[in-house]
Amino acid sequence: MVRILLSGSLGIVLTILILVPVGFMFVGAMLTGSLVDPATHFTTHKLEAVYTTLPYLQTLGATLAIAGLVAVIATIAGVMLAWLTSRTDLPAKPFPICGVGGNQIMGLGLGRAK
Repeated sequence: MVRILLSGSLGIVLTILILVPVGFMFVGAMLTGSLVDPATHFTTHKLEAVYTTLPYLQTLGATLAIAGLVAVIATIAGVMLAWLTSRTDLPAKPFPICGVGGNQIMGLGLGRAK
């Protein structure tokens, strides 16, 4: 019970420590002045100026291309390794790799009962 409360409260604290600064950055990017200036109003001009420039769009395109290529390569490698594991008699087949062994997934007890 204490472990659940501790992990829950830690999750709440980390969420606050992450979301509050990100929220302030987003609000600051949308304001025309500072937070304390009474003449400040919300606008998207700054965001449009940054996100519609050619260097940003080139970087975004390169990032998406690399992510797609990595996803394709990882899928091909994963399918090949899964096929090898299930259909062949590999000598190291019973040994766990990366914390996953047999039907037991990372010690969470999600596999067969002991």
